Amino acid sequence: MASKSRRKSRELALKALYGISIGDQSLEESLVGATDGAEIGEDQRDYAKTLVNGIVSSQAAIDAKIAALAEGYTIDRLAAVDFAILRIAIYEILFVHDVPPAVAINEAVDLAKKYSTESSGAFVNGILGNLVKQEGLKTHGDRAED
Repeated sequence: MASKSRRKSRELALKALYGISIGDQSLEESLVGATDGAEIGEDQRDYAKTLVNGIVSSQAAIDAKIAALAEGYTIDRLAAVDFAILRIAIYEILFVHDVPPAVAINEAVDLAKKYSTESSGAFVNGILGNLVKQEGLKTHGDRAED
């Protein structure tokens, strides 16, 4: 799947996760709401659903990573958008083996710049960079390109 199509999938996953996090939508409602009417292909819709379902099923482990890496912040102090972006990137870094960590990081930073505050890109980049170091992962060369 090309990078642009995964980018759209990540945006849809972000919208779905945000809907869940603000507490007014169930997982299914959030997925339908994020993907309904979106001009996307079936591959993009499927990848967005894969991301959201994977994040929800691995949420405790992902959130523990975020809590450990977000020095000086408690999870409840993180902006909901930043939190959702971090969940997507951490899920891809740890569980999606055809996405290089550098791609997951770059995509997360781009999402943060587009959907969050001016400083969110640097914050997200720092958290994810620390995760990659902590996990002993390479940012390039150990996985196929996205």
